[in-house]
Amino acid sequence: MGEYTSTSQKGREIATALMLSGVAIGVFYLSKIPNIPIPVLFQLLAVFLLVGAVLIVTRYVMRRYTCRLEKGEGENLDFVIVEHYGKRSTVVCRVYAKQVISVVRRTKQTWKDSAEKRKGKRVYHYTASFSDPKRVFAEVRTEIDGEETFFLEFDANEPFFNLLQNVVVELP
Repeated sequence: MGEYTSTSQKGREIATALMLSGVAIGVFYLSKIPNIPIPVLFQLLAVFLLVGAVLIVTRYVMRRYTCRLEKGEGENLDFVIVEHYGKRSTVVCRVYAKQVISVVRRTKQTWKDSAEKRKGKRVYHYTASFSDPKRVFAEVRTEIDGEETFFLEFDANEPFFNLLQNVVVELP
């Protein structure tokens, strides 16, 4: 019915990973200076910086997500998020569109306004960039007629965002 695949540029994420790696190498060589006190602390810091760089590469650079609305079982409409990691694709989220309570653009203001609702609730982040102006925030019921909710954060372009909003408004 509708689909959006995140296509954000990974420049900031790659630059951050390279910077962390460069600083780690510098800190490691700094630990080799003679008479430096406790060189093992510098080496540990270098390892932590390298771990951070690897985490950024695996979490942000190598992943992308596809969000789509598709026909589910019977008359149901499903909201699906698929994670692409290398050549592998995995469905990481599938909920009935009926379960989605609200869909809003994530801005600093909407994030701050929803802080009370999110308190103690689970938030699932399906984003492949540090920050993206196309970021969307959805509140979802755990069951179709349940009271418990969780939140999804994902990227969506304007047409897909409008489609989601229309579907949420039209469904009972």
